[in-house]
Amino acid sequence: MHQENMVIVGCGHAGARAAQALRTNGWHGGITLVDGEGRTPYERPPLSKAVLKGESEAEDAPLFPADFLAKNDIHVLKGVAAAAIDRPTRQLRLSDGGSIAYHRLLLATGAEPRNLIVPGADLPGSHTLRSADDAARIFPYLRPGAEIVIVGGGLIGLEAAASATVRGCKVTVVEAGPRPMMRAVPAELSHEVRLFHESKDVRFVLGRQVSELEGDGRVRCVRLDDGTVLPCTAVVI
Repeated sequence: MHQENMVIVGCGHAGARAAQALRTNGWHGGITLVDGEGRTPYERPPLSKAVLKGESEAEDAPLFPADFLAKNDIHVLKGVAAAAIDRPTRQLRLSDGGSIAYHRLLLATGAEPRNLIVPGADLPGSHTLRSADDAARIFPYLRPGAEIVIVGGGLIGLEAAASATVRGCKVTVVEAGPRPMMRAVPAELSHEVRLFHESKDVRFVLGRQVSELEGDGRVRCVRLDDGTVLPCTAVVI
């Protein structure tokens, strides 16, 4: 069976749905999902909304019914990451020192968040938002009166800003472009979205970039390229 094993690296939407499509379209060999995150496949859109608001957990939005993987004989290696590909022998080397043979190999690892390459970017309290673990780390910071700086005025940034305001935080969105959601929607809609967020007391700082995160053991403020200093409890990038 290992000679007909389809190995999929990544257990997000692309990897998990590819496994589903393979079974639906008649693949009778083995299917193995390699999931470094260690969770059952889940929906990511709720992370910046319901999960940050405290209305649900990531496990409340699984991609499949509980018995789907077992019924379809889809094996998931949880908490093990791909370390190397040995193409001549068709072996995927794993982070735990093991390996798995493949007939076909699909790489569906997804994107990585763009982090800030500035001094202080590694201070505690500075977070990116992509995974359920990220959302779990951010959640405790979103409490009434907390000052949250969101770096990036795209869709996920504004969803995180909305969730933070619902939880009583004071929110500032820093966007390098001249308007929020610049790459996603036309100017007219961007204007309306900004007005809506401002009606919820979200502050926008547009056309500015972060030059440094400052703090004393944890992030305390964000310094912008024009010298503006934004006090903060946490930063979401």
